Amino acid sequence: MEQKDGSCEAIAEQIVESGDKVAMKSLADDLIVSSTAKINHAAEILDLVLAKKIELGASIADALVKALLGKNRKASSMALVRLPELARSAPAKVAKHLALLQSAFETSPSTVQEGIVQIYITLCTASITYQRKLEKTFHKLMENANDKQLLCWAESLLPALKGEPHASTRSIVEARIPELSKSNAKKLADILGIKLRPSLFV
Repeated sequence: MEQKDGSCEAIAEQIVESGDKVAMKSLADDLIVSSTAKINHAAEILDLVLAKKIELGASIADALVKALLGKNRKASSMALVRLPELARSAPAKVAKHLALLQSAFETSPSTVQEGIVQIYITLCTASITYQRKLEKTFHKLMENANDKQLLCWAESLLPALKGEPHASTRSIVEARIPELSKSNAKKLADILGIKLRPSLFV
């Protein structure tokens, strides 16, 4: 994006007021180029724009996903916050990139994994269709989660699910209770609203 007069805040305000899609496309292009300075500049402006008008991100969802999975920490951190918000505002635009998010999950840092799970949760809240589409993904998540992730995702993901996706995912979570320490098992049981069998920890 060509440098306009003013601070990042002023540039962002101009874009928010005008709804300038050309400027958004230019910033999205900068977000995925190799120049660190350009990426950081674009990430800062986009963060300010999307904080005020998240719907402007619908046309650049692909660049935001690439930024989330990319190596630039500032761009990834921005996308980490804004993509779940965009998934609420324009779920279909974000859902187009589910295959990429799923394939990148295992090799991504834990912070990015958390962001991807938040995107899943937001999509599931938006529509039962995404719950069915992601059901096997949730099974794999819960099977492979470490203790901390299992507790966190059981608390945040399960309430977003309904019907069979909820029941099947919950059953996997419950089956992992014997693997946990007594304190973590108690925490998970409380999340699930069940009582632990005393025989589990004799």
